Amino acid sequence: MTKVDETIEQLRANVNNVRCAELCSMLDDLGFRIRNAGGAHKVVSHPDLKGFRGTDFDCGHGRNPTVKPVYIKKNVIRVLENWKAELEAING
Repeated sequence: MTKVDETIEQLRANVNNVRCAELCSMLDDLGFRIRNAGGAHKVVSHPDLKGFRGTDFDCGHGRNPTVKPVYIKKNVIRVLENWKAELEAING
């Protein structure tokens, strides 16, 4: 199982309880860059994915809140699935 598959599996298994710091760490491990876009909003990019326009998610409020499940399902998992081959080539 690849690192990308493992990340997708972890996110699917725990979609309602993924903490912001945990998601940022998972994406960082795959080479993504996460930047703050005001408030709890995060914008995700990847320097090595040609044609990838980025995605985003909202961490909600609090110290280390859970990410809203809709962002996990519709933004993060979808990106990982759509760019899986390229991410695997980059991450070995």
